[in-house]
Amino acid sequence: MKKFAGQIEIEYRFSQHLGPRFDAAGVTLDLCTNGHYSFKSEVKWPDKDYTPAVERGARDGLTESGIDPDQGVSIILKDISFHAIDSCERAFYLAAKCAAKSRKDINRSVSQNNRMQATS
Repeated sequence: MKKFAGQIEIEYRFSQHLGPRFDAAGVTLDLCTNGHYSFKSEVKWPDKDYTPAVERGARDGLTESGIDPDQGVSIILKDISFHAIDSCERAFYLAAKCAAKSRKDINRSVSQNNRMQATS
């Protein structure tokens, strides 16, 4: 995985055993700092579109990491891992949330970027 230097790609696979079945999903997110919040999906979903769950999960993950997404984070959903039986809205939400929380250096980079903008 690349170091965060204005842009980072994060791949995260979520799987949880729930009784007789699994919840499973995977996301690849491209996060970068810019002047405003944006979310874009480049994914063609094979079945139901879970893009809103991915966006909610990514925003919640960033927020729980101490990052305000509205302060200049752009999120692009680049790829997904989908299973016809085990993938669901909850799994995609949790995969995106965990992906957004998984890199601690994002927090430092966004904070530094915000400080530079505030002093300019």
